[in-house]
Amino acid sequence: MDGTHHATHNNRLINEELEPSATRTWQGKDYLFLWMSDIHSVAGYITVGSLFTLGLPLYDVFAALLFAILLVQLACNLIAVPSFRASENIVCIL
Repeated sequence: MDGTHHATHNNRLINEELEPSATRTWQGKDYLFLWMSDIHSVAGYITVGSLFTLGLPLYDVFAALLFAILLVQLACNLIAVPSFRASENIVCIL
């Protein structure tokens, strides 16, 4: 991660702001912000509203949300593994 690129890269697709940083200095708040950006969405709120509308108890809705959040976190980590290993940005479109 010295900032150099392999000869096979197209430099039009990479700029300094998109490159991985040389040092990874994430703190607890950074993980919190990533987690918050993953779970706060309109689809999440609609899902919660739908579960309550179906008549599920609060604890069942909370358990479903916790399961979904952990599933999204796992998916994010699995998608990031190739990029982390290569120390390059690898765009994944699901």
